[in-house]
Amino acid sequence: MVGNSDELKLMTVSPGVGFATGPHSFSAACVSKALEIIERDNGKTHAAIEELRLWYVNELQTKAKCHNIIHCGNNVFVSYPHTFAGSVVAVELRKRGFLVSSFMFPSVPLDRSILRLTIHPLSTKEDLTRFCVTLGEVMVELAKDRFGDAVMFGPHNAAYYEEINQE
Repeated sequence: MVGNSDELKLMTVSPGVGFATGPHSFSAACVSKALEIIERDNGKTHAAIEELRLWYVNELQTKAKCHNIIHCGNNVFVSYPHTFAGSVVAVELRKRGFLVSSFMFPSVPLDRSILRLTIHPLSTKEDLTRFCVTLGEVMVELAKDRFGDAVMFGPHNAAYYEEINQE
């Protein structure tokens, strides 16, 4: 961090800035309430999300023709064997009303990019189906106009999956 001493002092005490400070009080209160809800829920919400996630992965495979899906917990990742294809997909999805996180190097290896599609308790099958259909349409357009079928719909090579399974 470069700046004068007043700026640096402000950055080190300001809540919500990524230094060694604690979380903003609002964020801490939200986490505290979430933990309270989880404790009294007896795992019902977690089980419902897990069931929805499995259904969602199937929808991504059938409606969007996604081959490179990695899932863990509430997160489902769609991986593309191209440095910035995931980011381009995310931009096109945003134009259609879906805000999706995309990651590229250095968050993932240089020859890949990913979308992170998080499921939460308010996700509905209708919304997720609409998203999967839109994702499929975007991928068809980008396959035709920019990246080709191998990037949008082709599976990664076997070494990629071996690398994932070792992690």
